[in-house]
Order: sequence, then structure tokens, then C-alpha cells
Amino acid sequence: MYLNHVKERGFNNALELANQVQKQWKIPLDSKGCIRVLDTPTYAGMDMKTRTRSLRGAFATQQSWQGQHVVIVDDVMTTGASMHAVARVLKHAGAEQVNAVVLART
Repeated sequence: MYLNHVKERGFNNALELANQVQKQWKIPLDSKGCIRVLDTPTYAGMDMKTRTRSLRGAFATQQSWQGQHVVIVDDVMTTGASMHAVARVLKHAGAEQVNAVVLART
């Protein structure tokens, strides 16, 4: 999520959801494990191909996820391009399995 969006809203929707998932499922939460390193344009009106292209290199991780099962949490999924980009980074860092949990799908 853009830091600008967090500043505008005053909170991070996805992180609020992740906190609830962590409590309910009793699993660890690492909100800094994979971060957005590029400020990408707003996705409104973009198709999947354009979104995917704009997200190349947008996320990074500094840790090994070797053999781990990782759950990505987001508030809204439109095309899934952002979640796919995050999952790709985690898989390259060794994650054995990456699943996505979303509150809403457009």
C-alpha cells in the first residue's frame, strides 16, 4: 500500500484486516516482511496487463521465506495483479506456499 494512502486515510486497511486474521488464526504477523519499494500510479481504469507491467519491481523483501507458508492479506482485490506481484517476490525468496485473503473482490 502506498504510504501516501496511509497518510490520507490515517490507517492501513489491509493491516487492520491482517491484525484480525492474525488474532483469529493465531499465526505470526510480519507487516514489514514484503514492502512496496516503488510508488506506482493509481490503477483505476488499468487492465490486468497494464497493472502487471506497472508493478514490476514494485515490491521487495530482505528476508528468506525458505519453506514457509505465507498468507497475504488485502482489503480489496480487483485484478489480483498486486497480490500476484507480492506472491512472486515471496516465492523467489523461498516461500513454499503463498495464499491470499481478501475482504472484497470487485
